[in-house]
Amino acid sequence: MVIIWNDLACGDQEAAAVLVALSSALQVIMFGVPGWFYLELLPGRLGLDTASVDFSAWEIALPLLVYFAIMLAIAIGVTSGQARLRAASPISRSRPRDGLIDRRARSARTRSRS
Repeated sequence: MVIIWNDLACGDQEAAAVLVALSSALQVIMFGVPGWFYLELLPGRLGLDTASVDFSAWEIALPLLVYFAIMLAIAIGVTSGQARLRAASPISRSRPRDGLIDRRARSARTRSRS
């Protein structure tokens, strides 16, 4: 969603992709730490009863990492599949390029020249 809004605003696509990747990496790192703190460390410090469950922050963050890896694999598969379909399509080679994205790109180029 961030990349779509960035594209609609004619923002820098590479910078947006880097920020999304950085956000995902920080989510994986920072998801496990509070989970470990609230589930294991804090109840013991407050004198509350705790179950005899022993886990680390890594064990909490691992499902999130798997989720992001699955989403990344799907995105790579869809992108490469779309590129192959576009290249093989006779319609894409014969039609004029006058869509909304092309008009926006032309207007951005015209603005940068002036």
